[in-house]
This record gives sequence, structure tokens and C-alpha cells, in this order.
Amino acid sequence: VASAIQFCREQGVGLSPRGFAHSAGAQMQSRRGLVLDMKSMSRICSLESDHIEVEAGAGWDVVLKAALEKGLTPPIVTDWLKVSVGGTISMGGFGFMSFWRGTQMDHLLELEVVTGTGEVVRCSSKQNSELFDAVRGTHGKFGIITRAKIPLEPAPEKVRLVQACYGSLPKMLDD
Repeated sequence: VASAIQFCREQGVGLSPRGFAHSAGAQMQSRRGLVLDMKSMSRICSLESDHIEVEAGAGWDVVLKAALEKGLTPPIVTDWLKVSVGGTISMGGFGFMSFWRGTQMDHLLELEVVTGTGEVVRCSSKQNSELFDAVRGTHGKFGIITRAKIPLEPAPEKVRLVQACYGSLPKMLDD
């Protein structure tokens, strides 16, 4: 990733990271530029009782499967599991629990980011916090996330998901 960024800077061309290509606004495209396929960066780096660290190209399905094998889960799981960790964090990371617990980007311990100059930086709310805040939910404008350290918590034994469709906003708000 660092080499690709440095190359694109030298050549004056754009660069877009691409995970599973599920963005809402085609952010993974780069006109006359380089699209960097992040899916090959999908390794689980570590799995502990309180966190999992994964490369940014890993799908949330892989993260959830590994965590559930230990009876654990991330605090927020996306509604669609075939999306990349780096992509959802770059976009915010909404899930069924977001109305109650926030987004995936609200629940991170640490990130590894490659900046626009090609520098590889570890960041968190306590270390390089400006970069940490800049890369979460900003569509990759301030750096490319290459790793994420995600907290884990005990997984519930059962989960019930109810989807309700409403014909009017007032009725939904009343409920």
C-alpha cells in the first residue's frame, strides 16, 4: 500500500482502495488512476479474549466467524457481512445495533494507516489521535486503513432480529 501511494504521488495519478466494492457512491473508483484491491490483505493477525486484530481487506464474515468460535463478538456487526473491515470503518460502519451502540468506527482500539505520503502509522484515541479521528468515516481521504484492532465482548447465546416496514414516518416514530 505504501509503495502504491508513493508511486501514485510520483506519477500524479489518483488512488482508491477497494475491498468488496459495496460503497454507496463508487468511492472505490479512480478515473485514470490506480484501484488497489485490498482483499488480499485479509489475514487475522491476532485473536485474544478482548480483541481481534485483522488486516483491512478481511471481510466481516471472517472476523465474526473467528470471534464466535471463541464465544465472542465485535460490539457492532454490519448488516451485510461481505464487506471489508477497512471499507466499513472508512465509511462509518453501521449495523443493526447502531441505533443503540453507535457505529463500528466508535468501537476501535487501534488502526494501522498508510498516509498520503506513504508513511505507515499506528494510531488510536491515545496515540496519533488526530490521524485516528481523520481516517474513520471520512471515505479514505486522509489515509488508507491497513489493519484494525477491534474490541471483542461475550457473544449472546441468541439474537433476535426484527425488521418492520412502515408506510408513514409518524407511525414509525410513535412505535
